[in-house]
Amino acid sequence: MKSKRCFFTVADVNNQKYARGLENSLKRFHPDEEFRIFGVEDVKQANDPMIFYRATPYFGLYLMNQGYDTVVKLDADQVIIGDISHVWEGDFDVATVNNSNPREFKKLAVGLQGIPPTEYQNCGFVVMKNIEFVKFWLALCMSNRFNAFQFREQDILNNIIFWGRWKARFLDNEENNKFHGLASKGYELQMELKDDKLYLPPTEGYPTVEKQIVCWHEAGGNVPQKMNFYLKFNPPVARWLKQLTK
Repeated sequence: MKSKRCFFTVADVNNQKYARGLENSLKRFHPDEEFRIFGVEDVKQANDPMIFYRATPYFGLYLMNQGYDTVVKLDADQVIIGDISHVWEGDFDVATVNNSNPREFKKLAVGLQGIPPTEYQNCGFVVMKNIEFVKFWLALCMSNRFNAFQFREQDILNNIIFWGRWKARFLDNEENNKFHGLASKGYELQMELKDDKLYLPPTEGYPTVEKQIVCWHEAGGNVPQKMNFYLKFNPPVARWLKQLTK
């Protein structure tokens, strides 16, 4: 039976324009995939002042209850820049991406007890295929333990993954020579555009082999000049990314 999938993002007023750019970039490579933006009105209907801190399992469960068996949450401040059909293939409960890389380590990497910072996962790109896993994640996000975690749903997700009860995929660590999101952040000027695909060659020992960048994530909140590609990438790459998000 064919899988029923839906991509989604959660965007407040400040992130709506980025969410539209994300949708446009996804549709360039996957025109038939469904995409949902949960905006201000959706957040209000949740009637939860902390909804943005547990939005991934909350809206993920909402979509699964609508009949989707695979849901993919993407942060709004991202660009899809390649085929990502591999991320939903296979047997797993949840798939995630790295939270940092050597250049961004000090700024982005955080650790939890028993979880090395280099293995800590980011909540900006999460593939969910098991509704029981999503229910479990959300239940912990609604529990009294929730406020004890600095990064809320993300910290809880990492704890769940490393408990080992659920089957997880670490997308950036697989032998497919692809990076998703923060694994390439900070290396923008080293990226090369070849045949409408973006690559990061081995740079200062990272990565050790050439990697195709299929998703780029500018995490870090609403800062001046956010998602201004011309400030980060070489002009040919910046122009290409601008076209993808239009």
